[in-house]
Amino acid sequence: SGKLVRLAPPLQTTKDIPSRYLREQHRQFMFLAEDSLENVDLSLRDVGTVTIAINSKKIPEAKKMILEFRRKLAAFLESENADQVYTLATQLFPTKTYRGQP
Repeated sequence: SGKLVRLAPPLQTTKDIPSRYLREQHRQFMFLAEDSLENVDLSLRDVGTVTIAINSKKIPEAKKMILEFRRKLAAFLESENADQVYTLATQLFPTKTYRGQP
């Protein structure tokens, strides 16, 4: 009837456990985000970055804060009157790495 309806409960994956399947899914989402830069009107997307000097001991707490933010924003945006499906992707990573090590 022209409405978007969730057919399954939200899926939660493992945390901090390496998975090639999750890495591939993340690559696919990054490709879609890159494609949106050229093909989605600016008024319908938001892509931004901030580069900061940090104390890396705060990373575990930062990851918790990011998870809470994603969940809170998802709860805010989800609606019975949904008319679009969006993907929210957040990234937090060192800007210079060698094989995953800062």
